[in-house]
Amino acid sequence: MRIPLDWVHEYVDSRLDVAQTAEALTMMGLEVEEVEQEGASGSPVLNITVMSNRGDCLSIIGVARELAAEQDLPLKLPSFEMEASGPPADSLASIEILDPDLCYRYAATVIQGVRIGPSPEWMARRLTAAGMRPINNIVDVTNYVMLETGQPLHAFDLRLLPGGRIVVRRARPGESIRTLDGVERQLTPDMLAICDETRPVAVAGVMGGADTEVTGSTMDVLIESACFNGASIRATARALGLPTEASYRFERNVDPGGTARAAMRAAELMRQLAGGTICQGVVDVVARPAEERRVSVRASRASAVLGVELPPETCVAYLRRLCLHCEVDGDTIHVTVPTFRGDITAEIDLIEEIGRIHGFNNLPTTLITGPSLQGKDSTRGMLEDEVRTLLLSMGLREVMTHSIVARDTPGPEGLEAVRLRNALSEDVAEMRRTLVPGLAQTLALNAGRGCRDLAIFEIGRVFRQEDRPVETWSVAGCLMGSRWDGQWTPQDRKLTPEAFRRALAADFYQAKGIVEALCARFDIPDVRFVPGGGPYWRRGHTADIYSGNTLIGQVGEVASEFRDRLDLKAPAFGFEISGEALSAGSGTCRKWRPQSRYPATRRDLAVAVAEEVSYEQVTQVIREQAGTLLEEVILFDVYRGEQIGEGRKSIGLSLVFRSDGRTLTDEEVSAVVEGIRRDLLQKLNATLRDS
Repeated sequence: MRIPLDWVHEYVDSRLDVAQTAEALTMMGLEVEEVEQEGASGSPVLNITVMSNRGDCLSIIGVARELAAEQDLPLKLPSFEMEASGPPADSLASIEILDPDLCYRYAATVIQGVRIGPSPEWMARRLTAAGMRPINNIVDVTNYVMLETGQPLHAFDLRLLPGGRIVVRRARPGESIRTLDGVERQLTPDMLAICDETRPVAVAGVMGGADTEVTGSTMDVLIESACFNGASIRATARALGLPTEASYRFERNVDPGGTARAAMRAAELMRQLAGGTICQGVVDVVARPAEERRVSVRASRASAVLGVELPPETCVAYLRRLCLHCEVDGDTIHVTVPTFRGDITAEIDLIEEIGRIHGFNNLPTTLITGPSLQGKDSTRGMLEDEVRTLLLSMGLREVMTHSIVARDTPGPEGLEAVRLRNALSEDVAEMRRTLVPGLAQTLALNAGRGCRDLAIFEIGRVFRQEDRPVETWSVAGCLMGSRWDGQWTPQDRKLTPEAFRRALAADFYQAKGIVEALCARFDIPDVRFVPGGGPYWRRGHTADIYSGNTLIGQVGEVASEFRDRLDLKAPAFGFEISGEALSAGSGTCRKWRPQSRYPATRRDLAVAVAEEVSYEQVTQVIREQAGTLLEEVILFDVYRGEQIGEGRKSIGLSLVFRSDGRTLTDEEVSAVVEGIRRDLLQKLNATLRDS
């Protein structure tokens, strides 16, 4: 929020310079992010961050009140009286609230015979400094009073309201309104509307309607000042995609006790700037009266919480500086909380107020007494650290991406997305079901900045919708470019650096190797890679990862269609594996097995099979036949060509045989290989020859 400092000084005679004022407000909880200068020789403007529970500080008077309390200075409020000489306001306007749960109070003043024109220079300058565009002397007054008091206002052309009647109700099915920005907006029955006898004329708490706006021909004005349900206004503004200065304040709760005063203040300013006659009285309908709360605080408790001795007299003095009425009963202080401080509801809130005035930086620093217990990370936290260490050791870099993604972002098949209620926009409308899109976007972002070699990973939460939202975690990575960083020279001098770089380019097998390292490190049993796919993966270049019969992840090449959407020109490869699968395997007890003292025997085979037969199917048949004598299967070649025939491929394998108890004879190994040949022919219609 932009706060012109000269405007603040109109209500408090501060002795502080700009830097000291910024520091004082920050220590009071109103963080000053930066100080700007209004023009070449204008007043400083403070950019202040206001916490969501301090709606009372979304105004010049609210900031001045805090500054006055910090320095123990009097607060000088503007006059809220109006010089009224016209007919009674209730003879020209009437108000009916049909939904008191959404509208607590609605007040209106009427001014007749105004002359529309530009605002004076001093008002236009203040509005501009506060970030608002001057329009005319009537609209500018409503914005000026909103900035001054924190109470949003709206001005209607009274002649365009039949009979001057205002009805506050929920919108009816099918109703719509053309708002001041010229957009036709469809309303729903859960939205509060300001209506005349037949139609909506404003979206309550958000924006007025174009059909009743103040124009150059307006002469009679009805000034609206109301107090609406903050949650309802928030939902309406988000549903319509229409956040405004008014909705921002209503969402954070407006002072119900200041509604009529703000309308009177606006009417008097209009009379001074636009002429006209103010009608007598305020048409004020209160559906839910605002009551001042009584909250008690013990001085002894405040001293214990803050760690400094504060007698009741000191606590009372601090609280009265914040415009809180106090009655002392021994150690207990009974406080009457004004309606503009909706955030004070309990004793601890008053202790916080005492601490703010005393100054948190003035509290003594003391060491913790008593035994200090050493902290311990959670089991999952330690597991994530192990995963992180392993992936970092393999040359990947950790990144963090957003867990909220655009609506209808594709995800794993069969997983329903968790959608957000009242999403800020369509770009942040649901929780992610997979980490891969965020990692691919990170690759594209870095590629656009000249980084062509990158290997990244993320350990993060993913979500799915079942009977209720389910949160799990997974590990994912993405690779692009080459593993060669250009800092070391290949032994083969015939290879140019660029050729060597291409030879070490990221590929499916590098991503698969990372997955295999994870599975081996965390003892995931019976890992299988089966041809698969998905919305982000290239069909035919992707494998589903199984542990037994359970799908635990995917590894493959990022689909070119998805890369085109991201403007990622280089091929990219990735993987994602379930964190729950890593957790299940991490508790496995590892057993030591001695290395065999006997030599190994190696046989190289070429297995010709149909194109649709997977490597996994071939190795499964081989392992079932070979039993414990087979130590390792190594893939060294895949060939497709005329010699094999169309629709078939040749898989080159090295089979390593070894026994723990004896040296294997050539006859034993040959018998096993012959059994493998027979089973491959029978089960997979494969042909096999010694290579």
